[in-house]
Amino acid sequence: MKITSKLNSDIACCSDLLESVFNFGKTDVEIFYALTPGKWFRIEKISKDIKKDQSTVYRSLQKLISMGFVMRDSRIIENGGYYYEYALSVSSTLDKVIREKIDELTDRLRSLSRDLIRELESREMIQ
Repeated sequence: MKITSKLNSDIACCSDLLESVFNFGKTDVEIFYALTPGKWFRIEKISKDIKKDQSTVYRSLQKLISMGFVMRDSRIIENGGYYYEYALSVSSTLDKVIREKIDELTDRLRSLSRDLIRELESREMIQ
């Protein structure tokens, strides 16, 4: 994760948050904004909409699923077989994922700041 100065800017936007805090790549952001909660899409449609190869879209979807941003559901084909459809997670789930990450980052920053103060205090004692 790389928190950039973009988030400190007056012109920071939601995609900056996704890229900086959640380590989304450009394709991840495109897919995030191409999907809708409760509306299911096949990979072929997502791929066509964002003009990316299906294998690229698939890899990105796997990442977004593992992070809790996207849901996947299998659909049965009448003549046999199945396919997957994807939708953005519902707002309450996204809110939970985002809040957990913010809490995790806050805890980590507090811990690092305590470590830094201890380090500085130990330097003062040496002198």
